Amino acid sequence: MKFYYIYKALAHPEHNGYVAPFTQEERLLHVAEAKRTLGSRIPWICDTIDNKLKHALGNAPNSEFVIDSSGEIVIRRQWSSPNQLRTDLTELVGAVDDPTTVADLKLKVQPPPKVAAKGVVKRIPLPSGLSPLRIEPQEADQPYYVKLRAEAEANLTRGGEGKLYLGFHLDPIYHVHWNNLAAPVKFEIVDDGGAELTPGKGEGPKVSEAADIDPREFLVDVKLGEAKQLRIRVDYFACNDEEGWCKPVTQEYIVHFEVDRDGGRARRSGSRGGGSGRRPGGGGGVQANVVSVDLENGRITVENQEGKETTYRLLLNVQAFNADRQQLRLEDIEKGDRVMLGIFSRRGKEIVGRIMVRQ
Repeated sequence: MKFYYIYKALAHPEHNGYVAPFTQEERLLHVAEAKRTLGSRIPWICDTIDNKLKHALGNAPNSEFVIDSSGEIVIRRQWSSPNQLRTDLTELVGAVDDPTTVADLKLKVQPPPKVAAKGVVKRIPLPSGLSPLRIEPQEADQPYYVKLRAEAEANLTRGGEGKLYLGFHLDPIYHVHWNNLAAPVKFEIVDDGGAELTPGKGEGPKVSEAADIDPREFLVDVKLGEAKQLRIRVDYFACNDEEGWCKPVTQEYIVHFEVDRDGGRARRSGSRGGGSGRRPGGGGGVQANVVSVDLENGRITVENQEGKETTYRLLLNVQAFNADRQQLRLEDIEKGDRVMLGIFSRRGKEIVGRIMVRQ
């Protein structure tokens, strides 16, 4: 047997601070960082920056495949299950006398880089149901030390009006931090395409700490009209203490008002918004992977680690949240998501009163 990891688009940008790369070279740096932090010696296959392999394999965020020597896929799993994989391999190639455990590997797990303080600048509250937009970084003479993430309310992607989130995130692979002794980060929408914007420009807060790595975030009210995209310029100062430099940077992006299907779901902390946060239901909890959500009939089907599927009824006003307690729409829950279901009994039937999406 040969084992490989496939490095695809980030399912959860901001997890441990990592953000989506813009170039193939940056994605390869992500692979190197994954090797360092996980300590695994299994080889990695790196997907292309336009995610051709991810699309060809079905877009599941944590899929698993067993391929025979002729190239035939003999087992396909939407959500990786180590225990089930071991069972599969035993049936396909036979049992081993002394199975390897994770503890036997003695992996040297390393933490993400920490170049400056975090938790200095408070995250802004966000409305629920935001979707990532497609970002097109413009040609620049130096790396994008800061990555823009843009998210929009659903009405904006349909040509209406709503909130646009602009988040400028330092990229950990470059080991940089904000220079708070210089002017704060500034953005300006230099070509609105005819949209109405409030505000059309802004700047980050003045921070007492000399350096930090927290994102700089903004909410813009947009009346889109006929506009299909925005052009945004950002000015910032970045510093790399290891290499001994600190410099001003000006870069531009085009933000397209179309959902980025490879944008993932950001894992934020301290930015909860939308809804009351009330969690209905009660009783026991079930951890499983989502197989399907039937909104029309009010059902959710999940699969446990043993591969057993169960269908539950949904409470009429069931609410869903991500791991940061930010409210989600039921239609945002995807096949393969790891969930905790809050189950209670009504007239002898198990009903889901709340859904917590873990991954």
